[in-house]
Amino acid sequence: MVQTAVFCVALTTVLMRLSGTGFLHSRSHSLRSPIEADGVWTGILASLGPTSWAYMIVKLRCPDNGLRKQGLAWLMLLAVVIAALCEIMAMFLWSLVMDKLAHGYSVIAMYPSDFLAFSLVAVFILAMFAWSALCVVWFARETLTVGFIGLVVLFAVGVIGAWQSIRVFDKPPGEEIFLVWAAFAVLGLTLLPITAAVATRRKHHPSTAYEF
Repeated sequence: MVQTAVFCVALTTVLMRLSGTGFLHSRSHSLRSPIEADGVWTGILASLGPTSWAYMIVKLRCPDNGLRKQGLAWLMLLAVVIAALCEIMAMFLWSLVMDKLAHGYSVIAMYPSDFLAFSLVAVFILAMFAWSALCVVWFARETLTVGFIGLVVLFAVGVIGAWQSIRVFDKPPGEEIFLVWAAFAVLGLTLLPITAAVATRRKHHPSTAYEF
């Protein structure tokens, strides 16, 4: 899981770096425009990393779909924290690509030097990893129907996260939005081990033996 997190963080960091060089373009109505290294693009990448990580740790060809049943609750919790720390540290490099004159008061531009901006980014990333993990942990139950419902919810988490991340990264940091995402992070980290324990709970089949 940690290797997957490092890969996802490295990929999003490369995409962020490329946006700063002008090599990335978006196409709209046959017109190409460069993707800028601004708060909007940062928010999209920040939400893409956790959802991609959650999707990639599920391996349908492996036993238990790649999620071992023994100790999964604490393993997922530890993996989420480590994966979030990897992205939080990598985002110091992201801020170097920002145009400080054009986006100087955005959260990502202030990230390395402002404690509130750093804290807001940290709880947002932690919340995204926790809730993304919550969506896929049901694959440990080896019931594909439940697992695929989790994937649909994971897609929704990614879309909502990308939408809300624009409010986080493209504006100055605020205490209210920090408290909101801190609450989401705490709730996600609390529910994750509980959900993993439920997902890995063994089913008890009634005995069919006759008693004499």
